[in-house]
Order: sequence, then C-alpha cells, then structure tokens
Amino acid sequence: MIFLGSIIKVVHLLAFAVWFGSGFVLIRSLSDEAAHSRTGATTIPRIQGWAALVLVAAGVGMLLVYPSLLQGGWLHTKILLWLIALGLTHMSRAKLNRSDSADSLTTVRWMQAGALLCMVLAALLVETKPF
Repeated sequence: MIFLGSIIKVVHLLAFAVWFGSGFVLIRSLSDEAAHSRTGATTIPRIQGWAALVLVAAGVGMLLVYPSLLQGGWLHTKILLWLIALGLTHMSRAKLNRSDSADSLTTVRWMQAGALLCMVLAALLVETKPF
C-alpha cells in the first residue's frame, strides 16, 4: 500500500507541474500579442484541463490511501485554494474562447496569475503544514 501511495504522490506532483507550467506558459504567450496564436491559446488550456483532472484524481487517490490526511486543517485550506484556482482557470479559458480583444487577454492573464498564486499558496501549505 505504501508503494501505491508513493506512485500516487509522484503522479500528483507531475500533474501539478504540468498544470502550473501550462498556466505560466499561457500567461507568457498572451503577454506578447504579436506571438499570440490561436492554436497555442486553445491547446494550452486543454493541457491544463487534463492536468487538473489527473491532479484531482490523484488527490482523491491519496486521500483513499492516506485517510489520516483529513485530520489536518491545512488540507481543507489547500482544497479551498485549489477550487478557487480551478474556477479562475475555467473562467479564463471561457473568456479566452469568447473574445480576442487586448482587454480580454489582459483579464485572462490576471485570472491565470491568480490561479497560479492560489496554487503557490497551496504548495506552501503542503510544505509547512501550519495548522
């Protein structure tokens, strides 16, 4: 069971890296309007969506393998931050698909930055476990 838990942790970390990296790449690709391509703007959010799905599945798997994790309040805060990040990601994807104006791209970048900030805070919570 410990081996399975280790595999799930690695999958969770890899999915986090893909999700975080794709969000960062999306912010960087939208900051240069000349390099903004429709293919990149539609492909990167799809990668981010699949990474989010794997991230949630691996998180649920970790809770099944290690149910003692639910005793810490830090995990509830992490889940809340993840839900906020997921909501911001989906709102930015919808806004990106609807409009191509420069103002819309700025809003998408800020939403993605907010989602990344939530995930950095969640990662700090996991590392420090303050409560």
